[in-house]
Amino acid sequence: MTKTLTALLAAAGVAALSTVAYADDATHQADKQATAQYKADKKRADANEDVNKAKCGSSLTSEGRACKSDASALAKKEKADAKVNEVNAKDANK
Repeated sequence: MTKTLTALLAAAGVAALSTVAYADDATHQADKQATAQYKADKKRADANEDVNKAKCGSSLTSEGRACKSDASALAKKEKADAKVNEVNAKDANK
């Protein structure tokens, strides 16, 4: 009985904290959507980097190394853009 009561009180406390943290469920859902979009964009940037590096050819030549470096830089930019978009979307939800 005591364990059940303790578990019930703990669950109620978590529910209360959850309500305080996200008083507006629509905001919570929008934040989750923004995070999901960020993760998808980040994965897309990783995939694009792999494809672009594969197109570069051998990294034994200076041209191949430069091409792979450009692919990495582009992926970093795409990931940064995705993060900025996530933050802007969450700010718009406030």
